[in-house]
Amino acid sequence: MFDHLGMGMDLKSNGIHLPSSNSRRMQRGAEVYHRGSHPQYSRYVDSRVNKIKSKWKPGINDDATMKRLQRLQTRLKGKIKAGEVPRGKVSCYKLG
Repeated sequence: MFDHLGMGMDLKSNGIHLPSSNSRRMQRGAEVYHRGSHPQYSRYVDSRVNKIKSKWKPGINDDATMKRLQRLQTRLKGKIKAGEVPRGKVSCYKLG
């Protein structure tokens, strides 16, 4: 669906740059930092995207589907920046 709509799921526009550590988060004044895997959040996003996809009719309502996906992206990015994200326990160790 993403590719068909010209919104590749792995494009820069679908991501968000987050600090990689708490110290970098504090330096940037950010609410959150990337702590590794986020399966709870990924499941939530998948469920929202699948809901949009279930209403998509290729070639018929592409524009409306794109707008729904863009609104979802905007909402999710805002929640991430505000620190309103699921915070599951993540174990992450750096080598060296």
